[in-house]
Amino acid sequence: MRFAAHVADEHLALIAAEHGARLARMRHLSRVGRSGVPLFDGAGSVVDWLVFRHGMTRFSAREMVRVSEAIGNLPLITQAFAEARISWDQLRAVTEFATSDTDEELIDRIADLSPADIRSLQHVEMTEPEEEQVHRDRRLRWWWDPAAPKLHFEGVFPEAEGSVLLDALRRAANERKLDPETGDPMMADVAMADALLAMGSKFLGADSDADRAHLLVITDIETLLAAQNGGAVLGNGRHISNATLRRLACDARLQLAVEESDRGVVGIGRTSRSIPGWLRKLVLARDDGCRFPRCHRRHWVHVHHIVHWIDGGPTDLDNLITLCGYHHRLLHNAGWRISGDPQHDVEFVRSDGSLYRYDDSHVPGIEFLWLMKGDPGPALAAGVQVNLEMYPATRGDP
Repeated sequence: MRFAAHVADEHLALIAAEHGARLARMRHLSRVGRSGVPLFDGAGSVVDWLVFRHGMTRFSAREMVRVSEAIGNLPLITQAFAEARISWDQLRAVTEFATSDTDEELIDRIADLSPADIRSLQHVEMTEPEEEQVHRDRRLRWWWDPAAPKLHFEGVFPEAEGSVLLDALRRAANERKLDPETGDPMMADVAMADALLAMGSKFLGADSDADRAHLLVITDIETLLAAQNGGAVLGNGRHISNATLRRLACDARLQLAVEESDRGVVGIGRTSRSIPGWLRKLVLARDDGCRFPRCHRRHWVHVHHIVHWIDGGPTDLDNLITLCGYHHRLLHNAGWRISGDPQHDVEFVRSDGSLYRYDDSHVPGIEFLWLMKGDPGPALAAGVQVNLEMYPATRGDP
């Protein structure tokens, strides 16, 4: 028993060290923003910088920045996190609504509550400005499963609008009580999923713009004609089997981009600066989002001429590249440029001629003490190198 207690204490010390390091990093984020680091690395904000430079998901980056801004007014809650009395998930939950006036009150209540229970402590009755904020905070996120051909959803809606969505899904689901393949009653969650798919298909089918209403599928002529082998790629970059390809070709509104091994449609050259729909879809399918390193944005993106049209650049596949709005402006307004072949690898060059690389800022020893407000214990426990000479305990944030 003593040994188990000792191991448990060791783990608690490691958690405290981890929390100390996380707090130090969050405190450092304000310095990152003030120093212009995101712009130097081609990012539009600290959130974007965390995504591009450090490989975080956008949700995790937003949460880290949000919590880092909130803890400045919550000294008691922050101290509880530093001492591992509350977890990161509990800290995230309480910082969604805690204020300097409720800091002391909440710290006595949250330690034994789950994150969900902590969120339930928020007042149900809201003022009109609070309701407006809830409306502004509505969102729907989705991500592809890296290990399986699955799409995941996560959404937050205001109560009234969420009720409308649920009513619509339930009505559509009630029309699909039996599995069309087996004739057996469908599980409620399966029926709701099918209802959402049906609503999406109905919306696309009613679109008068045939180009928007089509699903782009890229394949080769051999696969299209084959009975089993091969496959295809959807316009969003996801792979599908030959069986799925043939099913879609049977009853969906498709635009097939059929590739041949020795030739293919390259573009329209200098005929026009405007990019035709079929060529834009090929560029978007090839790039699978903004090509700036680690940007990952796949929606509301632009197709850019690498060699500008006014400078003689053709409207061809090998001169077109996908960029998000921010990185498109970076090229046109901040003097950055692209080199390389978009069919393979490209590089981004800053206005001063230096080559951007997302892994070029590694520092082999992190002097960490001044971030820890003079207390090297958590940093040392976490194995962080501390330079006492360069960063004495009295040093402030420069």
